[in-house]
Amino acid sequence: MNLRQADFPVIITNEPTGFSPINFVDHDHASSLERALHLFLEHGHRRIAVMLPSTTMPASFQKLKSLFINTLFEHGIRDDVDPYWCYIEKDPSRNDSLYRAQNALEDLLDLPEPPTAIFFFSKFFLKYAQDVFKRRGLRIPDDISIINSPYNPYLYPDISGFDIQYEEMARLLLEGIHKTIENPYHHLQKLIPAKYIDKGTVAYCRAGRHM
Repeated sequence: MNLRQADFPVIITNEPTGFSPINFVDHDHASSLERALHLFLEHGHRRIAVMLPSTTMPASFQKLKSLFINTLFEHGIRDDVDPYWCYIEKDPSRNDSLYRAQNALEDLLDLPEPPTAIFFFSKFFLKYAQDVFKRRGLRIPDDISIINSPYNPYLYPDISGFDIQYEEMARLLLEGIHKTIENPYHHLQKLIPAKYIDKGTVAYCRAGRHM
């Protein structure tokens, strides 16, 4: 049944891909990725990796990959960037996505030209990443620059990241639900940019950095 046609109030918390009449409120993932890429590029990084988990809306993350490729291309980085886009598939029958992320990071750092900067698109990957960095003797940001999304002031207070505005999202969702109950055709499609919290984990790239 089409919920909108049934006059059922619907607001989702994921941005639909393409044109959609469905109301939504979501964090602006694209703006966070674009800001992170520009921060890395401004600091001289050209081998930039992105690690992100599987999602219930894979087309949204495909859109992010296009943004990743186009942003690097605009800055003269036209080599194959596929090895640096690390999408961690989740096996529903197993609970090992974090270990997969750790193995994927190891593979990234073992590339002939490993990344000098990584954007982690997950609140869970960073713990495993720090274990890998420590084992390899990599220092943040001297040897590798990182940004995390979302910023976690409790687990990783010293890691730069994007502070997702959850309270604002909740406020808009509740307000939108009330207005949609009053008017099933109320229009609300809102992407909320996150605030960048700079903790000094992005440094200027040093040529010849060894992983």
